[in-house]
Amino acid sequence: MADPHVARAFAPVADSNERGQPMPVATLAGTASLPVSGPLPAGLPAGKVADKRIRKAIAAVEHAANGRHPSVSDLARSVGLSLSQFAHLFKQCTGASPLKFLKHAKLKHAALLLKTTDMLVKEVAWATGFRDVSHFVRRFEDAVGLSPQKYRSRLLGK
Repeated sequence: MADPHVARAFAPVADSNERGQPMPVATLAGTASLPVSGPLPAGLPAGKVADKRIRKAIAAVEHAANGRHPSVSDLARSVGLSLSQFAHLFKQCTGASPLKFLKHAKLKHAALLLKTTDMLVKEVAWATGFRDVSHFVRRFEDAVGLSPQKYRSRLLGK
């Protein structure tokens, strides 16, 4: 079953899958080029998060170099909170767990790589922090409703 928060970000592609016809690339242009973290899974824009420590953590994920997202522990440490304090505050401020947010960011970055590069699916998996390619494919398919290869094909209109 697709995660409704992640699936929302990929709705144009999922819609094309249900109809069985690829959507024009122009229609999909914004789908994978959203900021790496996109909207928070719970739908709360990062700029509206009240706590500055959580905004700082979100910014760190959004600006992660080469898609190398920090771990939840790294984020907690960077804002001066224990892991449990950070997880509780993040969930309180955003409605999503930090782990769910990081997973969402990885999948959005993977979608961007599938759209903008000719990297093999296994290279996209590795570049976004997945060690196991089949796990990446399953997570991507669960979230988007399409395999990474089918997602790319829909983007390219093939």
